[in-house]
Amino acid sequence: MKTQQKLRSKRTAAKKSATAKKQKRSNGTLTTQQIKNRTICDGNVVLFHRQNSKRWQSRIRRNTETWVDYSTKQAGLEKAKKVAEERYRDIKYRQETGKIDVTRRFRDVCKYARKELLAEYDDKV
Repeated sequence: MKTQQKLRSKRTAAKKSATAKKQKRSNGTLTTQQIKNRTICDGNVVLFHRQNSKRWQSRIRRNTETWVDYSTKQAGLEKAKKVAEERYRDIKYRQETGKIDVTRRFRDVCKYARKELLAEYDDKV
């Protein structure tokens, strides 16, 4: 009986310490210096961590004022900055040239293909 109580108390103590660690990680607010370190390309790219992930994520602003999230697949901040900036420049180039910048939906590709085909057809007629 006493051994069961000891096991239960150890389990609850372990659970409490695990939740305390999670709260300690997620409860802290960012200082202005940390925000500056995580923001690049004039505020159009923001780096952040998702919960339970070691890799950096990037949030990139498009011309339409919407944000798109990508994984940088990098654990180091400096490498993640380089990857995120490269992805931002690629999206910006595609937007400026009129290509599809985010191709997550088949619908977007169909719209672009239709537009190209109609333009080609109008040129021939």
